[in-house]
Amino acid sequence: MYCANCGVKLGEAEQVCPLCATPAFHPAIPRPAGEKQYPRDVYPPQPERPLAAQIVSTALFLLPMLITLLCDWQISGRVTWSGYVVGALLVVYLGMVLPFWFSKPQPMIFLPLWFAGVAAYLCYIAASTGGDWFVPFALPLTGVLGLLFTALVALLRRFPKGRLLICGGAFAMLGGYLTLLEWLIWAVFRHHRFIGWSFYPLIALLLLGGTVAALSLNRETREAMERKFFL
Repeated sequence: MYCANCGVKLGEAEQVCPLCATPAFHPAIPRPAGEKQYPRDVYPPQPERPLAAQIVSTALFLLPMLITLLCDWQISGRVTWSGYVVGALLVVYLGMVLPFWFSKPQPMIFLPLWFAGVAAYLCYIAASTGGDWFVPFALPLTGVLGLLFTALVALLRRFPKGRLLICGGAFAMLGGYLTLLEWLIWAVFRHHRFIGWSFYPLIALLLLGGTVAALSLNRETREAMERKFFL
């Protein structure tokens, strides 16, 4: 017996497909007794992450930081260019290594933490170069992008069946973010007049997001797209 939706082989007593949750039989047809092919209460042991991998990864980040600081101190007598290198490595470490110190890293915690690290790094660059662009420009852009990504992940985790509709809304939000980016460039730096180049990707992303959202409302189309793009 095979699933009518995805084609996986099923046991005689399976009531729903373990991959796509499609009912294996019509509700009016009695199901024969038998042992289920996919037991629900028996799971293979999860391999533990070796602690040595996290330690080695951390050392690979700390070593270039230390070497960079020592070279800069020996050449300049103070921290100058090494601060940019160390800050960039710390931002990468927050996003790529720190979450793996935990057995079940929560994206709702580490995503805002990573964006906060990016904002702190941009603040350091602005302060060290004497720029006044962090608060009116970099901070709102980083904050809005962090909120959008965090909200997207939260919605996908909370409503997995509505992921296509959520992705359609994400496309529209991305178009609005590009418009905000152009407006802030114009409002903060005033290098040229407001051109409006962001309206072109805004319109394209709105059309794309609306199309994806509309297709997600049709069940057959939604399931076909999910199988096609492995969603």
